[in-house]
Amino acid sequence: MATSILFGRVGGKIGALQLDATLSEDHAYQNEVSQFPVENGDTIVDNIRKLPEQITINGLVTNSPVNVTFTDITNIVDGVSNKQESRTIERDDTPTRVETAQNILLRISGRVIHGNQVQPEIVDIVTGLRVYKNMAMTSLKINRTGATGQALNFTADFLQVKSVIVKLIAPQPNFKAKATPKIPKGKQKPATPATVNSKLESRTSIAKNAFNSAQKLLTSLGG
Repeated sequence: MATSILFGRVGGKIGALQLDATLSEDHAYQNEVSQFPVENGDTIVDNIRKLPEQITINGLVTNSPVNVTFTDITNIVDGVSNKQESRTIERDDTPTRVETAQNILLRISGRVIHGNQVQPEIVDIVTGLRVYKNMAMTSLKINRTGATGQALNFTADFLQVKSVIVKLIAPQPNFKAKATPKIPKGKQKPATPATVNSKLESRTSIAKNAFNSAQKLLTSLGG
């Protein structure tokens, strides 16, 4: 009982929403372990990857700030449920704490509020265990029963968001692209038909002279 009373005193906070009471918190820390089976029947594990942190909060917001223990809250709710207290309250156009809290939760989830579409928000969450940074809402359930009356009893799931920062680095001011230097060959004349024929005749003459020299050598050896 002492633990329940102490836990009920910690309201917690979700973004800009201050909770009157936190009924429960579920903190999840999971890792993904890579597994590769091999032929001999063993399994090789060579990597452990941390998964994003998760938290589930069951919170309570009322139209009057709650500064009592969790046990007192239970007694009040039970009393309203058993019709021990029945009153008619005249409402004005001013949003109540419950309506404001509901709008904040819907805005965090990215739902339409008063006809305006909004983007999901990244929020920080304060719990009785620790503070979570950069949390995105993945699920929101609002529980309405006769026992809760006009109070807002909700359950919300959150997942931690980790983003990558891309940095652009400017090139060095003295950096210049360098190509392989060209070797100067002087002014080259374009090839003409006469030049091509001259080269062919020169090669033919060299081959003919070599053939004649070989014939003379064979003749002298035969004589």
